[in-house]
Amino acid sequence: RAAGPCFDNTNRYVDCGNGTVTDTVTGLIWTKDATCFGVISLPLLMKWADANNAAAGLKDGDCGLADGSSPGDWRLPTQDEWSATIARAVALGCDPSLTDDAGTACYGRGSTSSFVFGVANFFWSSTAYEADPADGVSASLHHGSLFSGSKGSILEVWPVRGGPR
Repeated sequence: RAAGPCFDNTNRYVDCGNGTVTDTVTGLIWTKDATCFGVISLPLLMKWADANNAAAGLKDGDCGLADGSSPGDWRLPTQDEWSATIARAVALGCDPSLTDDAGTACYGRGSTSSFVFGVANFFWSSTAYEADPADGVSASLHHGSLFSGSKGSILEVWPVRGGPR
């Protein structure tokens, strides 16, 4: 059984010490390493279906995880979850569109963060684009926006588990 979320009374993002980070605002549990499918300088890019399968296959022992998770516990974040995750950072004008652990300043501007985040920029969501099912929705952390594109495009994968879905 996968470990649950971890919390403290101060921070939005909390390092659980097992390769995961809990977002106390959304309830999502993220992999600590945003580029776990690849390396910081060269993230592994995947098509939409492959990204969904890779996230679903993630388990304890992969990507620095020691959380007791099994295949099927992990998934890609939804479009709405990406929106909720980047909203505060977008309001602050952050690039990338992530905040520090407290959720009060931009990631990487001398502030502490539980995430390991490299050059990653465009991440898949699990959401298919309503107007054209051949497209999927993704998040651009550089632009702080969501957009649609061909499911045949190759983008990055940042798995989550938990949350309200």
